[in-house]
Amino acid sequence: RLPGLPRAHREGDALDVDGRSGAARHRVHHVVVALPARRPRVEIGGYSFDPQDIRLLVAEEHYTSVVTDGGARLVRCKISAAVDQLPEELGMRTHRSYWIAWSYARAVATAAAGRFPVVTADGQNIPLSRDLRKAFSEGLASSGHGRKADTRPGTRDAGGMDPDNLPA
Repeated sequence: RLPGLPRAHREGDALDVDGRSGAARHRVHHVVVALPARRPRVEIGGYSFDPQDIRLLVAEEHYTSVVTDGGARLVRCKISAAVDQLPEELGMRTHRSYWIAWSYARAVATAAAGRFPVVTADGQNIPLSRDLRKAFSEGLASSGHGRKADTRPGTRDAGGMDPDNLPA
């Protein structure tokens, strides 16, 4: 049985005038079934993931936490090996222990002591290495997912957030 088609609509089945099987009036000669395109998957630590679903990778000693739309999974894998499995255009490493998807990042803010965390879609602050700040800001802007933040102390960005008082 072909999924999505009644039994009488398979190739070679007889159909009468009103579409029900029975006395042969017409025969179905070709059936075209459009299957949904399968998105490529990546294997990280023995688990298969849709790379479009991955929001964040976080290194935890010899393990990596893979955060997706459906939750988090701790896998035995170095973060560098996990990042190597992902297409470069999906995101960027922000720190030795973090990789973030462009679709999950919203802005780079200024925090105390010259730190520049990446603010995520759900308000988390992800560390951003000073050396990677410029490259990350440019990548986020070109991805179309981020928004320009005013990073002067005590000012509010376009989203109404005070960069000095971001959620923890």
